[in-house]
Amino acid sequence: MIYYQFSFWILVWAFLYYFKFVSYPPSLYFVYICILFTFYLILFRKIHPFFIIFNIVYHFLPLLIIEYKKIKMTRKQVFINIIVFLLYILFIYYNDINIIDYYDNIIVHMKIFDISGLINIVGKYPN
Repeated sequence: MIYYQFSFWILVWAFLYYFKFVSYPPSLYFVYICILFTFYLILFRKIHPFFIIFNIVYHFLPLLIIEYKKIKMTRKQVFINIIVFLLYILFIYYNDINIIDYYDNIIVHMKIFDISGLINIVGKYPN
């Protein structure tokens, strides 16, 4: 499922913050990590240009909807971000997902532009 991807959690959290459902935004560092993943795909994996564009837009969205210049990180925000990250790790562990294999399978289908295979992985993982 798409919610096995940490970047999805960050994106949902960013929208929740933007629409004032939560008081604290995702850490800018987590957003940067998601963006670094995109650059990893671009530089070290040969994937279809459609997925490159999609990943750039998808991972840059939190930067576009949250004005991080106006936000001063507090200890409470750092604590909340760590808790969310730990919840993500527990969620992955509870669902018995090997996150490295999960992302490797996604990248394989991105390389060959196999939309149906990608939807199968994202929609039904693990098979």
